[in-house]
Amino acid sequence: MSLLTRSIVALAVLAPIATAVPAQAAVQAADCGRTSASILFWPKGHGARPGAGFPAFKTPHVEVYGGKHTTSFPNSASDAYLDSKGTASVSGRCGVGVAKSFSSQKVKGTTRTGAANIVCSFGGNAGYRLDKISGGARLQILLGDGTVVLDLKIKKSGSQVSFSKKCKAHAPPK
Repeated sequence: MSLLTRSIVALAVLAPIATAVPAQAAVQAADCGRTSASILFWPKGHGARPGAGFPAFKTPHVEVYGGKHTTSFPNSASDAYLDSKGTASVSGRCGVGVAKSFSSQKVKGTTRTGAANIVCSFGGNAGYRLDKISGGARLQILLGDGTVVLDLKIKKSGSQVSFSKKCKAHAPPK
C-alpha cells in the first residue's frame, strides 16, 4: 500500500471520530414572555412551607415564577427550576433556544446568600439563560438590550444571587 493510500485510509477512519467530538455545550436561552418574575432562592433548601403549599425540600434550589408573587406560587406561573445537582430546566410553555454563553456583564446592585423571594419588574420582556455549571446550576435574567438584571448560582455551598434595582428582595414564603 502506498503512502498516499495509507494516508487516505487513515483520514477515512479518523473523520467520524473527529466529527463525534462534541462542541462546547451552549447555554439554554428561554423566552417566557415575562415582564416580571419572582425568584425563590433556597440556598440551603427549606422545611415545609404550609402557607405556600410547599413540602420540605432539603436540596438547595431555585424556583422561577412569571409575575409578582409574595404569598402564592401557582404551578401555572412556573417558568424554571434549578438545583445544586446541576438541574436547569424550563417550562414547556416557554420558547427555548441556545445562547453561546452566559453574559460576562456584572450586575450592579445587591448580592445575597440567604433564602429570599426576589421580585423583579423588567419594564419590558426579559429572557432567561440557565444551565448546569461546575458544582450546580446558574441563572441569568437579561433585558432585551442585554442588560443583566439578575445573576444567580445555586450550589451545595457558596450559592449567591446578585440583582439590580429592578428587583427587590422579600422574605421567602412561610
